[in-house]
Amino acid sequence: MLAQSAVWGVQSVQQTGISTAGIEQWALSPDGSIYLAVESQGIILRKVTATGQPVFSVPLAGVFDFEAMLVGPDGSIYLSGSAAAGFATTPGAYEPAGPDRGPFLCKFSGASGQVVYCTYVDMTFPGLGGFSADAEGNAYLASNWCFGITGP
Repeated sequence: MLAQSAVWGVQSVQQTGISTAGIEQWALSPDGSIYLAVESQGIILRKVTATGQPVFSVPLAGVFDFEAMLVGPDGSIYLSGSAAAGFATTPGAYEPAGPDRGPFLCKFSGASGQVVYCTYVDMTFPGLGGFSADAEGNAYLASNWCFGITGP
């Protein structure tokens, strides 16, 4: 059963009354929270309530483009996109260093905005075609490129 919230049933963030200026991506959580990827003097992850009240704001250095955002079944926020110089990966990252411009995936706590991990991913640029997450917090990535494989 879905959480009872004023947000459910909206088709776009504009219907909430929240300003859409600079919003690159947005996602709704079952508890009615709204997560926004905003371009405003850099890229920022924001969480707001259904009435637009700010909960947290996390700046993301080195990120120049968002491709996708989702709220995982565990309540975490996942962001994918393209990063450049200044993007910091977390200790133990899958791909700790990337090219000058490369695709990334980050996971954040949905409650506090704290970074769980940020990593470059070894997908073909221009980036990810999409991704999903399971209830255990694992992320699954898909490329937006098709490759032909020929037999012997």
